[in-house]
Amino acid sequence: MKNKLFRILLISVGFIAIFFVARFIGYWSNSASQKTEFKNPTLYQKEINEINKSCPRMVDSETRFDNVVLLPNNIVQYNYTTINYKKEDINIEDYKNYATPIYLNQLKTHPLLEVFKENNTVLAYNYKDKNGVYICTITITPEMYKN
Repeated sequence: MKNKLFRILLISVGFIAIFFVARFIGYWSNSASQKTEFKNPTLYQKEINEINKSCPRMVDSETRFDNVVLLPNNIVQYNYTTINYKKEDINIEDYKNYATPIYLNQLKTHPLLEVFKENNTVLAYNYKDKNGVYICTITITPEMYKN
């Protein structure tokens, strides 16, 4: 059962990262001075609210996108729930070890994600289980993607 879940979650990682991060960036692209404005998170509350209006929503049969939040210290956090599994059903270290390079590669190579790199943004992908129990957070820092 853990292998099946692991495969399902791995497939979800690519879709989740590109679709929702790119969608978030799309809201930012209308800003005339992204670099300056991003340093003040309150200026992006409108965009975050717009994205969150369509939440929660399913990204695949196992994963729900709950919301996105802009946190202090230039952190963008995406919150997800695995709707069919409990924390003990998931091999957390295996998942993090597999998913981190995928998120990192997407950030390094996807043109829509340049704004994050330009602003030294930390991306956090936060996961909860079907009961709302925290599973893990995958964090991508500027030190990781600028190498």
